[in-house]
Amino acid sequence: MSPEGEEIVNSWPELTEAYLTFMRTTGRKITTVNATRRYIERFQDFCAEQGALRPADVTTEHAAVFEQRLKWEPGDRGHLYSPSTVQNTLLLLRLFFRWVVAERLLLTNPFRDTRLERVKHFARRRYLTVDETQALLAAPPTYTLPGIRDRAILETLYLGGLRRQECVALDIADVDFETQSLRVRLGKGGIDRRQPMSPALEATLKHYLSRCRPYLMHKKKDDGALFVQISGNRMPGHGICNMVRKYATQAGLGAVTAHHLRHAFATHMLQNGARLEEVQMLLGHERIGTTSMYTGVMPLDVVKEHSNTHPRARKKRRKSASNRRPKTNDGA
Repeated sequence: MSPEGEEIVNSWPELTEAYLTFMRTTGRKITTVNATRRYIERFQDFCAEQGALRPADVTTEHAAVFEQRLKWEPGDRGHLYSPSTVQNTLLLLRLFFRWVVAERLLLTNPFRDTRLERVKHFARRRYLTVDETQALLAAPPTYTLPGIRDRAILETLYLGGLRRQECVALDIADVDFETQSLRVRLGKGGIDRRQPMSPALEATLKHYLSRCRPYLMHKKKDDGALFVQISGNRMPGHGICNMVRKYATQAGLGAVTAHHLRHAFATHMLQNGARLEEVQMLLGHERIGTTSMYTGVMPLDVVKEHSNTHPRARKKRRKSASNRRPKTNDGA
């Protein structure tokens, strides 16, 4: 019952569309909006199975059972959801119901007591070595039009350090050969940035633009997308995923995603002496701690700087030095 004594009645479609509109107006990425829609609809289907046909019928018990189902029952593809998928689903649903309650469209948030666990992504992450990365880049057959395009996409992901969706969103106008840079539009957090373009990437993109893309377009109306399919339409995110997976298998690398190339970009820079702050800027991270965890590599100079400047580290070093027994010449 509402504070005025009347029951609040709102349908799932009404609440869902209202919240997604709010997300769009506050600058949320389209991928986050679409994921939120999927998670809400998944939870709606679950509630319908349990007899809770309206959002107002949902209780904390429904939320608890749904959480257990996410953790222990196979999903649509026949395998268990990853811990990160479970936590992202619960988080987005809690944010959805929190907003609905704040807008006085529902009385209670059924996910208010749900405990969100921190998922340790980075300890389990697989990193591509330089040799593995080169094998992946060399996999596309560059004597075919799709192969030329795919090589250009792989090099953009690796040499540019771009996210998959940032690569999808690139237009020809974002490639500036005069300044040797890429304009990355609406990166994570809705922030634009300029990404340096190495001579190798510059050569690859020039070759793709002159020898490949015009033939892929045919008579298709050109919307300016940088990477396009054979049909002339913009290359979709799932198309890049499938492409990377195919060439990784051919190269004998096992399970590799587009994001592995972004990790390789950052990790290899650090291994070759780049400063963590420089890599942070290139990745578009707001916090340097994210960059450190993201790469899983701590450059030697950062370790030395910590040892030399952090007061606790200095104290521990001095204490251990003072406890050492002096060397003697009495036959020791």
